[in-house]
Amino acid sequence: MCYGLFTVKSAYYLALSNVASDSASSSVSSGEVWKKLWNLPVLPKLKHFIWKCCSDALAVRSLLVKRNIVSNGKCPLCNSADETVIHALFHCNFAADVWLASSFRLCTQSLAGSSFKDMFMNFLKLAPSFPDKVDAIIQWVTLVWQIWKVRNQFIFQHANLSLYDTIQSFYRGVQEGRLGISGEKSKPLDPPVPLNIVLPATNTCRYKIYTNGVWNSVSCLGGRGVMVRNYKGKFVVAKCKHGCSDSAMAMEAEAIRDALLLARSIKLDCISIFSDCKTLIAHLINAHSSLDWASVMVVSDIRELVGEFSSVVFMYIPKMLNKEAHVLARGASLLSISSVWWVNPPSFVVNPSLLKRRDFAACFE
Repeated sequence: MCYGLFTVKSAYYLALSNVASDSASSSVSSGEVWKKLWNLPVLPKLKHFIWKCCSDALAVRSLLVKRNIVSNGKCPLCNSADETVIHALFHCNFAADVWLASSFRLCTQSLAGSSFKDMFMNFLKLAPSFPDKVDAIIQWVTLVWQIWKVRNQFIFQHANLSLYDTIQSFYRGVQEGRLGISGEKSKPLDPPVPLNIVLPATNTCRYKIYTNGVWNSVSCLGGRGVMVRNYKGKFVVAKCKHGCSDSAMAMEAEAIRDALLLARSIKLDCISIFSDCKTLIAHLINAHSSLDWASVMVVSDIRELVGEFSSVVFMYIPKMLNKEAHVLARGASLLSISSVWWVNPPSFVVNPSLLKRRDFAACFE
């Protein structure tokens, strides 16, 4: 190579020297990263996304501030830290909860790595330990992509942040990835990970409260159930109440009101309330869905109570994942009882086999 003369060969050797210098200053060789990245068993669009993440080319606010495009580098979701690639995809409150709700059951606070590139390579080292290495890679890459996609929908389209909907979209993305790689129809996906054992990763003060209402249209009688667990998923308190109401939705709303009153009485300040009444939760989140006349006054009470807490999040949960609250409500209705469990949980929580016998009296001992 002659001085002052540009050739493809000279550019290639210059690139190699840059890779060498990168390797000396980083814990991960760039050449190794790119080789593994472009050989990933995922769709091309996902490879390109991971490349942007590894190259620090993702349009996060910390980067936009450096380029004088925006003046505020704070995360628009949590406003508690600068929006870096690592923060947006792993450490932001919403991202951390998504990782915990996913099949990885990952607490992102424990992740090692100062850059996305480090985290990516650390995962690839662990991938062989999964039962299906290829499928684990498809899921990891798809989940990172899905978190970024939902963030953008919230920021630019003002869409609601829904943990359940995000996990559903993630599973659909995994199915698309499996189909794209194998060329064959993939097996049906398992249902989303039960949200009732998801632990909030970034707010250790947040408690999870599960609610349910059961109503008989003939007698207008029914029951309400409330189950409270702490951030570790440990039992805190449970409550059931027998009573009358004017509609099934009103009974569901009264269960949520019971939850707020119970939380206030034991001085809980940051709570997430789950219900399997999708219409009611949608109304509490954005007030777009309609309610029957019997629920309107109860919802008014709920909104007043919400103002007494630092943080209240309403979330929809499928019925199959809300069994404890349902059993409490069903038992209150059938046995015509109202009760509170402060120290020890109801028998069916300790011994789930009681539910199979449908012996509600034994379940509530």
